[in-house]
Amino acid sequence: MVTTLSVSQDLQYLVELFPRDSMGALHPLYLSTRDIALAANDPTAPNREYDGRVQVALVVKREMFADGRIGGKSLPAYGNGIEIAVDSDWKAANYPLWKAWGWDGAQARVLQGPRGSTSYAAYSVLWDGQCTGENSFGLGSVQVPLSDLQTQIDKDIESTTYDGSGGFNGGTDLKGKVKPTVLGQVLRAAPVPVDTANLWYDLSPLTGLHSVQAVYDGGVPLTASASNPPPAGNYYADLANGRLRLGSTPARQITVDCRGAFGSNATTAADICKALLTGRLGFASGQIDDTSFAALNTKNSATVGYYAAERATGTEVLDALIGSVGGFYTGSNGKVVVGRLEAPTATSSSDSALALYLEDADLEKGALTVNPEAIPPYRLIVKAARSWVGALQESDLAGAATAAMRAFFAEEYRSTTPVDVAAVQTLHPLSKPLEVETCLLTVADAQTEAARLSGLYSTRREVLTLRIETQPFSIELGGQVWISSALHVIDQAYRVIGIEENTRDSGRVTLTLWG
Repeated sequence: MVTTLSVSQDLQYLVELFPRDSMGALHPLYLSTRDIALAANDPTAPNREYDGRVQVALVVKREMFADGRIGGKSLPAYGNGIEIAVDSDWKAANYPLWKAWGWDGAQARVLQGPRGSTSYAAYSVLWDGQCTGENSFGLGSVQVPLSDLQTQIDKDIESTTYDGSGGFNGGTDLKGKVKPTVLGQVLRAAPVPVDTANLWYDLSPLTGLHSVQAVYDGGVPLTASASNPPPAGNYYADLANGRLRLGSTPARQITVDCRGAFGSNATTAADICKALLTGRLGFASGQIDDTSFAALNTKNSATVGYYAAERATGTEVLDALIGSVGGFYTGSNGKVVVGRLEAPTATSSSDSALALYLEDADLEKGALTVNPEAIPPYRLIVKAARSWVGALQESDLAGAATAAMRAFFAEEYRSTTPVDVAAVQTLHPLSKPLEVETCLLTVADAQTEAARLSGLYSTRREVLTLRIETQPFSIELGGQVWISSALHVIDQAYRVIGIEENTRDSGRVTLTLWG
């Protein structure tokens, strides 16, 4: 629905902090931008009092992609700390406690609601995250630093290591190394030789495997066996424990095509990433926007895969998987949200798909800048079907390896047929080709994505930055905004790719638009 600017609602903000003492007990702190006591009959928090000392509750910057570069890595959210006003009486009563408590990793929540409301249900969650560490104590204020979404995601997806005691615990050569993990479907993954005396190899020992399609010794396929140990030239797959056993000492590099059991055998980017967030990165199910993950699955349910043979962070994996389907991830209203960049679809200023309609009168004077996007590529190639062992040399392959197998191992990725747009090269002689590496399993799915991306990139685009007066925290990434400006000779729809807003400068929002 098309909406015009509105800043009529006077807002207030609640801040909830949960530091812990040396025994691990939590000490909830309830603060607000104004003193407030919830109603005695409130079903959630009867008679809860919020101390009106908050000067700045939240500063948030969200971008689809880092540095505003279309197609780059996601920049989920950036949040500055909470600023609390203090006086001498407060310091005397609270400083010793605040300094003694542990703050790093403490839950922090910021809620927004109408001024004067005494009903907890009237407040919506803007931020549900963590504090990053110790507070900064100034003369008249305290700064409580917040952890942004990126910090929470940028953790190892697996921390369990081999202890080097032998057997399935690995030898001394593996001591301290992180155990591998298979996510989705992967090709030519190099397993970890965990028990060399008995020819056992690990692929995903902590989460198991759904299936093994093929095992190769120097590019020569081995035969699957139900026997343990298997005969010479065969392999036995222990799916539950995510490992396999060979029947004879390999002559060359062992590689495996397999599907992981992680996330209930998940194979789509949305499903794998959702399982990672809740199963490995510490997010509660209530912190996941299920609707957006389901929508991304609907837009692209292609099979993807990621093999973490060594240490890998959530940021690395989510960027790779979500990026493989042209998506992004961010934080909104205390939840992780995913989406995909699409070209604007609104065809008129009254289109129901629009979130906002802006005219010259709505824009702050001098607050709109128009910058061209990079010169569009005349050719687009998407790479898929990754060989997770990387490109191998001829010396790594057995003499019996077929020509087709040698060709596969010679390249780390398979490439789509180039999608060329001759008109781009005619108009832009300095245009360059663009290659996109993905975790997509098949070249066919990559070809579909290449055609979609070409439609986005082959058109000359522009990026607008503007500051407007509107209700904060009411616009979402990916939403459409129509700009009708006689001053800038603009009359079209744009996608929101960046938002910066805060609770101190309530009513003013900076938008980055693309179209």
